[in-house]
Amino acid sequence: MSRAGTGAAALVAAGLVLSTPPARAAGQRLDLAAGLTTTYDTNLLQYSDSQLELFESGRRPDRFSLETLDDLVAAPDLALTWQLDSGRGRRHVLRARGSAALHDKNGTADYRSLSLSWREFFRGRRRISLGLYAVPHYYLRQLLAEDVVPLYPGLSRERRAEFALDIASASFRQRAWRELELELGYRLERRRYNREFRERDSFTHEGELLAGIARQRGSLEARLLYRASVARAADGDEAPGVNDDPDLGYRGPGGGLGGRIDLAALGPLRAGADLDLDLESRRFGSTRPFDTYHFGRRDLLLAVETGLRIQLHRASARAFWHYESNDAHLGTRAPLSGDAGSYRQHQVGLALDVSASVWRSPAAPDHGTEE
Repeated sequence: MSRAGTGAAALVAAGLVLSTPPARAAGQRLDLAAGLTTTYDTNLLQYSDSQLELFESGRRPDRFSLETLDDLVAAPDLALTWQLDSGRGRRHVLRARGSAALHDKNGTADYRSLSLSWREFFRGRRRISLGLYAVPHYYLRQLLAEDVVPLYPGLSRERRAEFALDIASASFRQRAWRELELELGYRLERRRYNREFRERDSFTHEGELLAGIARQRGSLEARLLYRASVARAADGDEAPGVNDDPDLGYRGPGGGLGGRIDLAALGPLRAGADLDLDLESRRFGSTRPFDTYHFGRRDLLLAVETGLRIQLHRASARAFWHYESNDAHLGTRAPLSGDAGSYRQHQVGLALDVSASVWRSPAAPDHGTEE
């Protein structure tokens, strides 16, 4: 069994052991949720302007594995949630979810994911959350494989770069004052690349502090975070005292604001809007002057998303627009590269979700599973 599978099994076991119902438990339920998100993406692999121009020119087809730069992406997902309500604010929630991203014209970028989460709710609006997330194969883009020796002179050394992504997360949420709640979270990301790009393997640590206010008609949340990524920066074939591999490690702060508001209600039909803003700074830590694409590099990432949602009982539809940009400040000697740099990306889409109770005990509450 893989490490991700072992961790998922351990999380399930812990959830079942610690969530054993007391004698006077109020009830339990099993819910099934299904969703489908359809998105039009203008810059599928987040290419820079120079890379977009090179793709359109057709001069270097070996650097790309796409049919088109934009695409329509369908993302179905299915989730099963078990909830035990022990009364007096004490609840246990275990959730398993599987999802996929399926591209209309660029099947090479398809991927699947699996996640597992466990939440414990206590009196006083306290909450502990644990989560695991895994993507076995995620296609990044075509990159130059420095150590590849072509069979014949003149053949391309561009190779498919993909990685397996595993994420473990934990958080604690507590009411601080009246409607104000604080949450402290940590997540660990591990990326493992295919054999041509082992030097890009990395562990990324992220700490986050959230402050949120939730009222009957809306909510507001502020986030502060700090990310530190430590890259392997070596592929194992270096001569003693010599390392010619790039170092993709970085660190830096970030933050964001998010808001939700109910716009109108007509019986069970409700309409609402949401807005999220995120900003993050990254300073790369490469100390290798030959690593011109990362030495002295600084990035500034901006993401904006807004949406309109209509909900009827346990079914909802949300139309959204997402904009993301990255400004990469590279050294003057940085050559044109296949690596990710500055880019602009727009996405528009529609998300449809529905959930239903598969089973519930006679004493189970009527409200749905709280996310």
